[in-house]
Amino acid sequence: MNGVDAAEGRTLRTLFVGESHDIEMLRMSFGTRAEVASVQQVPDWHYAWVAIRSGLINSVVVDPTSTRGGVDAAVGAIFAVRDEFEEIVFALFGDDDELDTLLAKLPSAAALRLSHCYRTPRQRSAEAEAKIADKFVDWQRHRVAKRPNTERYAFDVAISYAGEDRDSVRPVAEVLRNFGARVFVDTDQQAELWGVNLIDRLYSVYATEARYCLVFVSKAYVAKMWTNHERQAAQDRALRQRDAEYLLPVRIDGVTLPGMPSSIAYLDIALGPQAIAQLFMRKLGARLGMLS
Repeated sequence: MNGVDAAEGRTLRTLFVGESHDIEMLRMSFGTRAEVASVQQVPDWHYAWVAIRSGLINSVVVDPTSTRGGVDAAVGAIFAVRDEFEEIVFALFGDDDELDTLLAKLPSAAALRLSHCYRTPRQRSAEAEAKIADKFVDWQRHRVAKRPNTERYAFDVAISYAGEDRDSVRPVAEVLRNFGARVFVDTDQQAELWGVNLIDRLYSVYATEARYCLVFVSKAYVAKMWTNHERQAAQDRALRQRDAEYLLPVRIDGVTLPGMPSSIAYLDIALGPQAIAQLFMRKLGARLGMLS
């Protein structure tokens, strides 16, 4: 997502968030510019989140007054995206008086953070479009291209399970991907893991690279060497970061997870893949502040 598409001379893949006629017209016109590779428009932060997490977005224009959920949802989502994807640049859509009034109603710390966003006026003009496009391109070429992608986590969830339980786990992973989650499952990473020191690689995944660890607990799980290695890495992470909710257990049979307090709540595999995935996405959305 970083750098410039030299072949086409295009750098921008821009997402427009809002439902107003004004932002729709800006999106249509903006998409004709030579420096714009693609444009999308979505009505709310649920759909914005899916697009952003796809890795195909590097710039976002937000109409805070016409996104579903209102201004508060827009503000929280902007902050959450910036914390997760520092390489994405934002512009607020609206006239200066309108945006200044909006900022004045926010807590001072939030207003200060938003004041650093670019602005593009509601009254569409070729000059305004060129100005915001130039600013976006400048950000991508001169700031982002000089540093690596700054995603904090490579995966939304790393799934830990015993091979004997693969048939129970695979449908959950598939539904999570359909919801837009970035999922680590070892069977999908065979090429990447081939020839790699698995002790180091799996420790890194379960201890540092995922936002959550989803553990499918069974008799086979607690008996195996590799699953215990993954569990210990995840528990090290939870202890080190004091993140009690990092490790999310799903019970396949009557076994409990070693080292887990008895007060920790489990899900049951009998809930089914759809329900388990939906509950995970609600937890992820609450953390990121981007799901309705």
